[in-house]
Amino acid sequence: IGLVVFGDTVFTQSPLTLDHIAVSHYIEALQVGMAGQGTAIGDGIGISLKRIKDIDAQSKAIILVTDGKNNSGRLGPIEAAELSK
Repeated sequence: IGLVVFGDTVFTQSPLTLDHIAVSHYIEALQVGMAGQGTAIGDGIGISLKRIKDIDAQSKAIILVTDGKNNSGRLGPIEAAELSK
């Protein structure tokens, strides 16, 4: 499990780990607006893809939680989804 935060900026809040308790602490530390006021959905997906690309597993998943309004970032959500294939 890992946690990527995206707004106007995108960053890894929690690196990939099997420590669910640590990830829950990172989630508790989240604050609205901590990555800016915008929503860069594509950039969030892009950084998430970078984090999981080298994992040797039969399946991988990204769970995206957003307000649904992409209004920031360089990579569009559709382009990012295409890259995830």
